[in-house]
Amino acid sequence: MKHYVICDKRADFIHDVKMRALLDEQDCTITEITDPAGYPERGKTFPDQFLIVCENMLESLPGDFVKQNKTSHVFGYSITAAGREKFEERNIPFLGKINSSSQLLSMLVGMPDGRADENPGDDLPEEASGKSAEFREMDTETGNDFSAWKESIHTGKTYKQTEGSGEGERSRVETILSLRDERVRKETELLSAKEETTRYREEAVVVAIASTKGGVGKTTIATQLSCCLALTSYGRGRFQTCLVDFDTSFGDVCTSLDCDMNGVNIVTWIKDIRLRVKNGEELQEICYQKDEIRAFLQQKEDTQLYVLPAPQKHTESLDISSEELEVIMRNLKDYGGFDFVLYDTGNDLKDTTLLAMELADYVLLIVTQDISCAHCLDMMLYTLESVHFDMRKLRLVINNIMSAKATGIAVSELEESFAYPCWAKIKHDPLVVRKNNYGSPVVFSAAHDMTKQLRNVVKQLSETEEILQPEEPKKTLWQKLFPKKGAR
Repeated sequence: MKHYVICDKRADFIHDVKMRALLDEQDCTITEITDPAGYPERGKTFPDQFLIVCENMLESLPGDFVKQNKTSHVFGYSITAAGREKFEERNIPFLGKINSSSQLLSMLVGMPDGRADENPGDDLPEEASGKSAEFREMDTETGNDFSAWKESIHTGKTYKQTEGSGEGERSRVETILSLRDERVRKETELLSAKEETTRYREEAVVVAIASTKGGVGKTTIATQLSCCLALTSYGRGRFQTCLVDFDTSFGDVCTSLDCDMNGVNIVTWIKDIRLRVKNGEELQEICYQKDEIRAFLQQKEDTQLYVLPAPQKHTESLDISSEELEVIMRNLKDYGGFDFVLYDTGNDLKDTTLLAMELADYVLLIVTQDISCAHCLDMMLYTLESVHFDMRKLRLVINNIMSAKATGIAVSELEESFAYPCWAKIKHDPLVVRKNNYGSPVVFSAAHDMTKQLRNVVKQLSETEEILQPEEPKKTLWQKLFPKKGAR
């Protein structure tokens, strides 16, 4: 008996496959996994099986899930025309594009052990193959009551067994399944169309966060802004966002966001780039698919933000070239499937920092009410002008604002000194430092001043008003009956 484990987000579709297998009395068992989160636990419990993965589950499964299933034969099938390439990228045998539950069952039943045909799905008939048996009210082998199953068919009706061989009942069930196949097909087409139009833009908007002086909150702004973008409404997760730590020598984005210190980072990706160059590829022509790119990134569960950390050892960054970083930047922008890519640059104007700024659509300059910071920024602007940098990209973010009495410099003086649009004015708050120490984004607090100011930045970047808003506090009965004066 063959054991099939089908990984497909469409529970109804797998249900139909199982029912068709029962009707045809196929000598097999079918187990379903419809939730990607349940795969790591359940997937390892099925020995000597055929693991059948749908296109809609592929991106959600671990990158090494094939290796995790050494005792299983892994195959894939698609629901869109472009699905085949996704499986070829992971070296997974491709069964074909599946349009119905009967087509998938035919493919599974006729599939030889341990291999798939080149593309058996292209010429397969729509109806299930194999021996058709009479419909039985009770399966004597498994003890399954078909009358209970009939009630589960999504028709709103309960059919009775006809007299004779049962072919009348089987015909009705086949009709029901065919109708459901058509409904699944239409839902799949709509799902595919929705996925194609989910992206906010065809290519990512790139933002570089820069400062030539340490301690001004550059990394804090970079991490908090990235989280704010990832948490924007318009459907939670509307903006696919990636933050890259481009301070390759001493970057601390990983610490600020409580990422895995031993996880993937820039070095992991660069090693793969060097391997491809060694195998004969031209450096400037190296391209990655979306799935490959995201395998080099860490993702935060609380915000769904993607992060590419800097090397955790300074020695690993010494031989990283600008050309290799440019390959990463190009692929993130064009092929990563992101709406926004943010670069936290170093506190300098080295080649890597200039490269990030040059390839960015916007550059946020972080400044504080500090004369030395203003002086460093002035020198930075002079340098950028001397190398013919596009100064129209520049935007100001004034951080850690305190009173003019406490600092001796008013915010208005800073704005007048640097003739660039100011997108945010963030007040000083010790809570920000405390939150950073715990790796907890401040923007989770919708009422915090930093959150409000960063919403303004998101508004400028996204050109939409639909930003995550704080929930209105619920009023007690007493407050409803006796509101404060002026509240009516």
